[in-house]
Amino acid sequence: MTMGSSRAAARVRSGARQAVRAAVRAAAMLALHAALAAPAAHAAYAIAQYGEPKYPPGFKHFDYVNPDAPKGGTLVLANPNRLTSFDKFNPFTMRGNPAPGIDMLFE
Repeated sequence: MTMGSSRAAARVRSGARQAVRAAVRAAAMLALHAALAAPAAHAAYAIAQYGEPKYPPGFKHFDYVNPDAPKGGTLVLANPNRLTSFDKFNPFTMRGNPAPGIDMLFE
């Protein structure tokens, strides 16, 4: 056996050891991640910031809603014009009409 072939064999063994170490590290990381994973979530019909939810499961309407309110009708809106119509949300481009009041979003 020549000196060059023994060095090559040592490099192959070293590479194989590194591959095994990397596989063991990956398996350990996966096991650790599975052990520390968040518990399964449970279903809830409502959440409340303080105390119990105000409405029971299956409630029909909110307290502020009138279930006997008139249904139907016609919604009349003003015709769109240059002041109420827009076609872009970026006020810094030259083309198009920005939304009214969009300048209030920026200082």
